[in-house]
Amino acid sequence: AAHAAVAGTESLIASLELELAGIAAVVSQAEITAAQAFEAQLVAQEALDAATAAAAVASQRAAESATALAEERTTLAALARETYQGGSTSVGTLMPFLTERPADALGLSTYLAQLGARTDADVRAFEALAAVDDVLQAEAATAVETQAAAEAELARSADEAQRRLAESSSQLRYTSERREQLLHQLAAQRQSTVDLERERQDELDRRARESANIIAMQEALAAPSTTETTPRAPAPSGNSGAVTGATPDTSRDENRPTTPAPAPSTPAPSVPEPAPAPAPAPAPAPTPAPAPAPTPTPAPAPAPTPAPAPAPAYTVSAASGTYYATTTLNLRSGPGTTYGVVGSLARNATVEVTGTSNGWYRIGSDRWASGTYLVRGTPPAPQPAPTPAPTPAPAPSNKVETAISYAMAQVGKPYVYGANGPNSWDCSSLTQASFRQAGISISRSSSSQYSSGTRVPLAQAQRGDLMFWSSNGAQSGIYHVAIYLGGGMKVHARAPGWGVQHDSVYYANIMPNVVRLG
Repeated sequence: AAHAAVAGTESLIASLELELAGIAAVVSQAEITAAQAFEAQLVAQEALDAATAAAAVASQRAAESATALAEERTTLAALARETYQGGSTSVGTLMPFLTERPADALGLSTYLAQLGARTDADVRAFEALAAVDDVLQAEAATAVETQAAAEAELARSADEAQRRLAESSSQLRYTSERREQLLHQLAAQRQSTVDLERERQDELDRRARESANIIAMQEALAAPSTTETTPRAPAPSGNSGAVTGATPDTSRDENRPTTPAPAPSTPAPSVPEPAPAPAPAPAPAPTPAPAPAPTPTPAPAPAPTPAPAPAPAYTVSAASGTYYATTTLNLRSGPGTTYGVVGSLARNATVEVTGTSNGWYRIGSDRWASGTYLVRGTPPAPQPAPTPAPTPAPAPSNKVETAISYAMAQVGKPYVYGANGPNSWDCSSLTQASFRQAGISISRSSSSQYSSGTRVPLAQAQRGDLMFWSSNGAQSGIYHVAIYLGGGMKVHARAPGWGVQHDSVYYANIMPNVVRLG
C-alpha cells in the first residue's frame, strides 16, 4: 500500500509538472495574439490616414477643376451671345453653350461651324476642361468611398483588438492562477514550500527558454536573407519542454536504420522495327459455328482477416526520478513500439519516471517512452555554437545614438496598446518616437516600419537596427519591433505587465532581416 501511495504521488507530480511546462507557451501565445490584433488596428489607422489625405487632395483638385470649368463656360457663353447679337444664328442653336457642355450636345462640329474659326480654340479648351473635370469629380467620389471603407475597417479592427485583448487578459489571469495552484499542489506532494517550488519551476522555465532561444538563434542566423514571398511556419514559442498531443510517427522511439527506397528503374525505350510488307489478303474462310462458352470457375471465398494479436503482457519494475529527453520522441500506451502513440515529448523536456519495463520508462500512470532517449537529471544548459569573429561594424551615427538614448530613457515605463508616450508606449510608438528625436521619420505600425529603411541580413545586425518578429515569417505577419543595441541586447516595449525593457534578443519568430535607418 505504501508503494502504491508513493507511485501515485510521483504520477501526480509528473502530471503537474507537464501542465506547468505548457503554461509558459500559453502565456507567450496569448501575448502574441493580442499584439497581432492591435497591429492590425494600427495598420487600419494608417490606411484611414492615407485615405483621408487622398480624399482631401482629390476634393481640392475637383473643386479647382469645377471653378476653371465655370470660368471657361462664362467665356464661351459670352462668345455665343456675341454671335447671336450679330444675327448669324438663332438662340436655340446657341443654347448648349449657355447651359451645357458641348460634348453633351448633338455635335461639336455644328457649333464650331456656326461660331466661326475665331472661337475654335475657346471651344476646344472648354471641351478639354470638361473632360478633365469628369475624371477629377469621379476620382474625388472614389476617394471619399475609400475613406468611408477605411473608417469601417478601422472600427472593425478596433473591435477585434478589444475582443482579443479581453480574451488574452482572461487567459493570462487563468494561467497565472493555475500556475499558483499547481505550485501549491507540488509543494504539498513533495512536502516542501511554495517558494521553493516556484524557484525550481522558474529555473526550469529559464533553462527551457535559453535552450529554445539558442536553437532558434542558430536557425535564424543560418537562414538565407531573401525577400519574403512564402510565409514560414510559426516558430514554437514559450517553453520547449511542453508535452504536446499525438503526432505522426516520425520522431524516434529507438535506433532504427532507414534505407531509402530504391529509385524506380526506367526501361530503355524500344526501337520499333520496320513493318513488313503487307501480304495479299487470303480468301475469306467460312464462319465456323460458335463453340459453347465454358462454365466459369467460381472465385474462391476470401480468407477471413485474422484478429490483431493482443498486446504483449509486461511487468513493471520500480523506478523513479527526474529525467529529460535527449531528442523529440513519441509517448506510447505501453513499453514498446507495438503500442499506440498517445503523445510526444519535446527535446530537453523534464519528466518524472514512475516505473520501467523492457528498457522503457513509464511517465505518469499510462505513458511510456524509450529509455534510449531519457537521461536522469535535468538538461544541461546549452552551449552556444562558436561564431567566427565578426567584421568590425562601422560606428553608429550620432542620429542612431540619439534614438537609442531616448529609448533607454523610457525603460521602466508601462506598455499600453495604442499609447504614444510620453508616459506609456507600445512597441512601434517607442521606435517611432525614438527615431523622431534623431530627426528620422518612420511610420507608426511595426509592419510598415519594416519598409522604412534598408533591409540587412540578421547576421549583419548592428547597433541601432530595427529587429522584427512575425507570426508567419513575412511582413504581413509582423507583430513586434525592437531596437538592437549590439552584443545580443535590445530595448523595446514588450507587452502589458512588462513595460519598456532592456534585455536579451529572443530569436523565436524573428524576421531574417533587420532594418537600418540613419
